[in-house]
This record gives sequence, C-alpha cells and structure tokens, in this order.
Amino acid sequence: MNKDKEVKAKNPLSKEELLAQYRATLTVLRIQNKMGQLAKTHQIKELKREIARLLTKKNAGAKISSMNIRTFQPRKQNSRNWVRQTKKSFYEREISRLLYQIVQEYNLPSCSLSYCETSTRGEHVKIYLSFSRPENQAEILQLMNKKYSSLLKKEIAKSKKFAYIPRLVFLLDKELETMNNLKKILQEFTHEN
Repeated sequence: MNKDKEVKAKNPLSKEELLAQYRATLTVLRIQNKMGQLAKTHQIKELKREIARLLTKKNAGAKISSMNIRTFQPRKQNSRNWVRQTKKSFYEREISRLLYQIVQEYNLPSCSLSYCETSTRGEHVKIYLSFSRPENQAEILQLMNKKYSSLLKKEIAKSKKFAYIPRLVFLLDKELETMNNLKKILQEFTHEN
C-alpha cells in the first residue's frame, strides 16, 4: 500500500494518462531491446508489472456480467494454438536450415528468415525474409517464389518431419524498416525536447 501512496504523490496524472505514458515507454524499451541498445532489460519486466497493477486497479470495480466472454477460452482452443505454434516453430527451424543451404549452394544474395506465419489450417506458410543488401529484393523474392519454393518443398518432404507440406510464399520483412523509421522519429522527438 505504501507503494500506491508514493505513486499517487509522485504522479498527479490520472490512471489513463499514466497508463498511456507507461505503454509508450514500454514500446520504446522494446524497440531498444530489439536493437540491442537496452542495457537494463529488467526495466521491461518492471514496467509490464506496473501496467498490470494499474489495469487491475482500473478494472477492480468491473462486474462479471460486463466482462468479455471471449477472454475465457475453452481448453481445446488453447491446445489447438499450442499445436499451431509448435508446427510453426518446426517449420521455421527446418526452413531456416534449408534456406541457408540453398543460399550457399546457388550463390544467392545473403538473406535470413525473419519469421513464418502459418494459415489456420496449415495449407500456406508465409516466409518473411530480410536481406543484408537492399538491391534487387523484389526480383530475388520473385525468383524464390518461382524456382526455389518447389525445391524447398521437396527438401522438406525428404526430411519426413511433416505429414503435410504446405504451399510456401516468400515475402519481404518490412519490420526492420519500420523499426528504423520509429528510431528516427524517437530521435527527432528527443532532440526537440
């Protein structure tokens, strides 16, 4: 309880304003952590706890009848999500390994697997790639989709780790560009203040 009084004394902001401020700070910390610039990574955990405390206080008076029923998911749905996540991680590992071999064997420009997205039924896997050099990314992606996706599917089938081999689609990962743009915006914002 002493901590709550200290927070009220130090922060004259309303709970909503404080929550918005904490969330913005958390976003900045996460970006810095992704870029390897955050030395004190425990700050993320502490900030998430503070946000949870504020949300708990904010929602303490809520009635059960006004709660969203979708928050209580049946156990079967959770097991489906677990199976989907497990398949996704297996695909990521296997595709990453095979992609490295293909890049080395066919002298393709250096690229790496950022992440994969599987469709709900598992018939499609979107593979997001990031390239070390920005030249000819669109052409390389077209080549990967036309020529090397079938080769990759054959190699996945040879590994005999999957009962069904999905359709593979290569896409460009724009997350790094977005993070760089956010970093520039944050730097401009900090220089203005």
